[in-house]
Amino acid sequence: MEKVLIVGSGRSGRGMLGELYEKDGFMPVFADIDVSLLDGLKKQGYYEVSMHNIKENKTKISRIEHFETVDVVNEYDRYIELMAKCRFVSSALMPDAFEHFAKAICDCVKYRRNKKIHTPLYITLGANYVGLRQTYQELIEKYLGEKSDLKKENVHLLMSIVNRKNLLPAHPEEYEDRYRIEGDDKPVLRVDND
Repeated sequence: MEKVLIVGSGRSGRGMLGELYEKDGFMPVFADIDVSLLDGLKKQGYYEVSMHNIKENKTKISRIEHFETVDVVNEYDRYIELMAKCRFVSSALMPDAFEHFAKAICDCVKYRRNKKIHTPLYITLGANYVGLRQTYQELIEKYLGEKSDLKKENVHLLMSIVNRKNLLPAHPEEYEDRYRIEGDDKPVLRVDND
């Protein structure tokens, strides 16, 4: 099963990105700084996404059972190797994590250069943040120490919009699943203008 790296394992990372990729036959690898979240997911071994369609008044539950986790601090080398070897990487991050992720992208580019990896790498940058593309371009130039055209490296940065509502349950005590996400059933991740 082909792996996809999902950086940011909160509500959007699990509730939309993880669910969509897993449904399409990929194995999500959840990367995060929150060790207790990663350990809890591993120990539980699954999580559910409840998706409600308002028009049809129907709810569908997806149970995600095939995933891995990686700690972006304590397993940094593994994190960079995974990023370099995946075809797809998707992020769902808050602004305070942008710089750490940009540095990781640069370390990934250096790893790919060193290992002579030329396969395409598509990184979707997800955040509700004005100027996201420019912010990442500036941070990447800062950490690469050069004005680099990542497309020449076969690394493609794409802006994405996680447009599915992703909420924690209003009454979590009603569920055995501690990592359950609830929301709507939008089935497509919008990337750039597509």
